[in-house]
Amino acid sequence: MRMRTLLTLLLSVILFTAGAAAKKPAGKISDLAAFSQIHSYCVDSTGLAGDEALDLTNFVNAESKPKKLLSKLLWARVSDCSAGSPDVVVRVEFSQYYPVNEVQVGSPTPGNGPAQEEFYKIRVVLRVSPPESSEVLYEIEAAPLSNSLTGQTVEPVDESLPVQRRNAIYGAFWKLVDDVQRVSQTNSKQ
Repeated sequence: MRMRTLLTLLLSVILFTAGAAAKKPAGKISDLAAFSQIHSYCVDSTGLAGDEALDLTNFVNAESKPKKLLSKLLWARVSDCSAGSPDVVVRVEFSQYYPVNEVQVGSPTPGNGPAQEEFYKIRVVLRVSPPESSEVLYEIEAAPLSNSLTGQTVEPVDESLPVQRRNAIYGAFWKLVDDVQRVSQTNSKQ
């Protein structure tokens, strides 16, 4: 009987800890009150290189359709950041790096750039800011997600650069959607 009570108590503590950890936002929210008051947004791609801007624009257009990822975001999307005065502007910044491979003794030292056969790895930093402000209300960093149609794990370095960018964008927006929903639920309980 004592063992059963002890196990029940231990299981309760574990579940409570796991539940509390699951409620913490994945991203960094600098001003929770301001973040809670956001109702509209736009996605700004003006600071990105041409191919990066195109990948972001295509992602936003595709994922804004019904039953897609951005339709789950509780904020209304304004298509043009210069018109419509959204509450916040979402900006994405890409960083890329090369996988580190073991260097064999006696092999030539690599040059400054990657070899043709090397693959990139992409990371995305997504920032949410008020229009015409440098203040960041929310920030999240994401790597490419594995979204293989076969269900098998796909390593990001096996994917082309545009696919890695799209997958990383998806990961960042997925975390944003989850955090917005989490903050909204927390505010509705109070």
